[in-house]
Amino acid sequence: MFYLPEKTPLGKLEVKDIFEFYDIPRLFTCKNKTGQYYLVLSIDENEKELMWLYLSISVDRLNLLLNHKKDLYFAFKNPEEEYLYKVKTCYLQKDGEFTYILPEQLTDDELPYENTYLTSEPLKYDYGLGAIDPVISAHASNREVFNLHFYPPNNFNHELGIREFGKTLIIFQDLVDAVGQKCSGKPTEKGLIPAEIQQKTYLNASQIFMGSFGFQMKSNYLDNEIFDYSLISDSLAEIFNLFTLKDNETDLKNKLHDLKGRAASKYQQLLKELLSIQSDLKIEWGSPKVNRGGEFFLEKKVIKQAFEIISKLDITEKEVIQIRGTLIGFNTRTKSYEISSLDDDKHFSGKIADKAEISSPTIDKSYYAEIEQIIKTQSSSGKEEVKYELIKLIAC
Repeated sequence: MFYLPEKTPLGKLEVKDIFEFYDIPRLFTCKNKTGQYYLVLSIDENEKELMWLYLSISVDRLNLLLNHKKDLYFAFKNPEEEYLYKVKTCYLQKDGEFTYILPEQLTDDELPYENTYLTSEPLKYDYGLGAIDPVISAHASNREVFNLHFYPPNNFNHELGIREFGKTLIIFQDLVDAVGQKCSGKPTEKGLIPAEIQQKTYLNASQIFMGSFGFQMKSNYLDNEIFDYSLISDSLAEIFNLFTLKDNETDLKNKLHDLKGRAASKYQQLLKELLSIQSDLKIEWGSPKVNRGGEFFLEKKVIKQAFEIISKLDITEKEVIQIRGTLIGFNTRTKSYEISSLDDDKHFSGKIADKAEISSPTIDKSYYAEIEQIIKTQSSSGKEEVKYELIKLIAC
């Protein structure tokens, strides 16, 4: 006869889903009256007694296992409470003997094999959406979690227009992509952001919750990095820092210059949409990395001031390009040049710098050239202007 243990700190338990059955349930979930779930594993038995491991588990961690993002070995070796429960029950008694145990105290025989997953068969119970607290949810699901709290003008029904709200979320994703591209070290001047970057910065809508108008997003990318940060984590860190600058004009300008023009334009668009909603904004960030995350509150008047600062801001980026090429045009009167790269067939043309270092310019001759690429982005429109200024020309 199979009994769940009684008179233990686990509480009064009820079996939910059974994943493995042999004479009795061997791997299953159960839940107590306060709503705490446990994943239970049979690890030993004799003619009179059975030994079990009870793992306290959140809905986020359980969904991680059910979706085969992590295996059972990971779950029992990395308990969210940092310990497990070892429980001994008898076939003919409901009382159980209860002890705490650390994961490092478990033997290989007591742990599931690696790469063993929960069944993917239809479940009897829906385990829900997971924790609202972003820190708890992030550590349980191994994903970045962003909670956005909006405070619409009508505080009685907490409703937002679909068009405004939907556009705000799309622009937020665009901002995450743009900042992620900069963090990757491969920013482009214009055009589509590469799919390989968008895959790593993709966010999923997770749930809407009470208290203001609460909305939760989770990174689609599972953070399996042990020491390094994922691209989505780096992107959200930059955006979080950008928000915390609020309407500090000097720091805001410096940060946007560092993030490059595309991100500046997307951030301005996001602030514009927040103004259309006429809402304060609270952001809560939870990360699997213990030294990341936080929360802050942004008032409507601060959003307006930040938007006005960025609307007047032009972003200029400069980078020196070194090439080996053939000089195909040079005019001292108009101070202009044109050179064709010998390595990739790219053509560069533009003005010659006032203090450029020039060595006997001759058409159709090969040169080593240094060209300063200048990208100027008007943040009000997002329009980019790219110029190439010749600063050095030395004969090969």
